[in-house]
Amino acid sequence: MSCIPQDDNERFITEEELAARLGYNVEHVQRLRREGKDLPPHYVFGRKIRYWLPDVLLWIDAHRVPPAGGPKAPVGALGGGSRPEDPQVPQAAHPAQPGELAPGEGGKSAALREPEGRA
Repeated sequence: MSCIPQDDNERFITEEELAARLGYNVEHVQRLRREGKDLPPHYVFGRKIRYWLPDVLLWIDAHRVPPAGGPKAPVGALGGGSRPEDPQVPQAAHPAQPGELAPGEGGKSAALREPEGRA
């Protein structure tokens, strides 16, 4: 019984194969790895460096940038599983206090505006 899966998508790839997938030359991939830069995790077998293909596909999918203003690509399109949705940014962390600017107040806070009827 082999501990290495026979499925072609679940195998180790060489630095040469990783470089080809990323459009880099092998020396660049080796330099990035030596410097601890952003690459998929690697394995060392003796003097051989290998990358687990599912890790590479997840890493590539994590670096996807959705098109600006366009529809989002399906999550996990490369088999990377699901990711959490984009976080929602609250409009105001807290209501405006007297003397603070409130959103949409036209540059003056409620405490600094002239009362209605006085000008």
